[in-house]
Amino acid sequence: MTSTMASFWDGFTPEKRDPRTLDWALMASVWPTLGICATYVVLAVYVGPAFMASRKPMDLRGPMNFYNLFQVVGNVGLLYGYFANGWLTTYNWGKLSK
Repeated sequence: MTSTMASFWDGFTPEKRDPRTLDWALMASVWPTLGICATYVVLAVYVGPAFMASRKPMDLRGPMNFYNLFQVVGNVGLLYGYFANGWLTTYNWGKLSK
């Protein structure tokens, strides 16, 4: 078990990371991402239920309908781009290029 954890953490050493991504947000270290995850868990498990304990449930039908419409429109756009830039153009399963 100890060797497994040691080999896991070895992947986070600066020598093994991709140098092109070191200046990207949240990529220079593992700690910001772990902090965001820990904050989410605390909010979802403790703060949220405590905040809503004495309140009635919120009516989210309107925002959920908007969200679903946004997802449908976005997915149709992605599907169009997928087909317009690949499958319906020069892409061919029968002829493999080298």
